[in-house]
Amino acid sequence: METSPIVLIVPLLLVVALVAHELGHAVVARLYGISVAELGLGLPPRIGAMRWHGLELSFNLLPLGAFVRYHDHQSEAQSSSPADLPASQRLVIALAGPGANFLLAAFALGGAAALSTTLPLQVTGLFFALAFLSVAIAATNLIPIPPLDGSKIILLAVEAALGRRLVPRRAQARIDRAGLMVMALAFVGCLVFGLVGGL
Repeated sequence: METSPIVLIVPLLLVVALVAHELGHAVVARLYGISVAELGLGLPPRIGAMRWHGLELSFNLLPLGAFVRYHDHQSEAQSSSPADLPASQRLVIALAGPGANFLLAAFALGGAAALSTTLPLQVTGLFFALAFLSVAIAATNLIPIPPLDGSKIILLAVEAALGRRLVPRRAQARIDRAGLMVMALAFVGCLVFGLVGGL
């Protein structure tokens, strides 16, 4: 049975939507003086990497989204990480990821509408697929479970309103790591369950 080329393109569209999400975080962080060291696809362990204009692009084994890692340095003009910023700015950075996905979806739908009379239905369908995947990534990241953006948005909105930090930096890092571990274990468990169930 021959596989349609359209089906093969969908994973690439997913990568585009994931990169757009992380670039949303990275661009806004850069506006606040935070420089990005790495853009990673998937979660570690790492299987490969390359450098592009000073940015490290890494490819990781677990296909559970993507991430950005910030430079760990301190200067008079630059903070070392988003955690050093006020809660209101960290809130904007957290919102920027889902915001970039919604913006990408709007452009994709606009492109589909503009080109619907000139391109084949299968091609314009890719624009709709990109819009769907982008919105799905945004919606998933808005779930209020660490380390997803939704949990950060709620916490940072409260911290910005109160004017003080509620969760220490180290505690937040531990919470995020624990959440990542739970997600990774859940993914591996589902994968094993699916393989065993298919035997």
